[in-house]
Amino acid sequence: MKIVCPSCAATYEVPDSVVASKRAVRCARCGGDWVPGAAQSQEPPPPPAEDMSPPAAPVPQPAPAAAPAPAPDQEEAAAPAPMPPPLAPPTEAAKQWQGVVAAIAAEAAAQPPAPAPAKPPIAAWFVSFTLLAILAAAAVAFRTPIMHAWPPSTRLYAALGLYTP
Repeated sequence: MKIVCPSCAATYEVPDSVVASKRAVRCARCGGDWVPGAAQSQEPPPPPAEDMSPPAAPVPQPAPAAAPAPAPDQEEAAAPAPMPPPLAPPTEAAKQWQGVVAAIAAEAAAQPPAPAPAKPPIAAWFVSFTLLAILAAAAVAFRTPIMHAWPPSTRLYAALGLYTP
């Protein structure tokens, strides 16, 4: 069911149970609270103040029905298909939209190009891998003191084949 905010005329599609339960709803646009009623949902939304939609494309006229295809034994050439009717001249609304599009294109052309993406921090990756290598070498070099200080690590060193009693 369609409901309309009484404050800002925003329309919402809600389940019928919301309207039937007489529950208060809050407008996402203006934040106003109201209880939607059955009479309110029957009203059509107000017409827009100004038609800002792009002009509709002209509807092509259907081509007249073509004559039946000539029999294969006839030597006559078929007539070419008729040309479609010419397009109507642009309306005032179409001219306004063309002006808006031209202004946006000019503004986009005037803006400087986006900067190139920065190079990845290769030095940071190198430092990270170096620190991990140093940490692994220290864990192997000092495995006996580590196993004495932390007995559960003995199982890890045994699994890696580095256990020394």
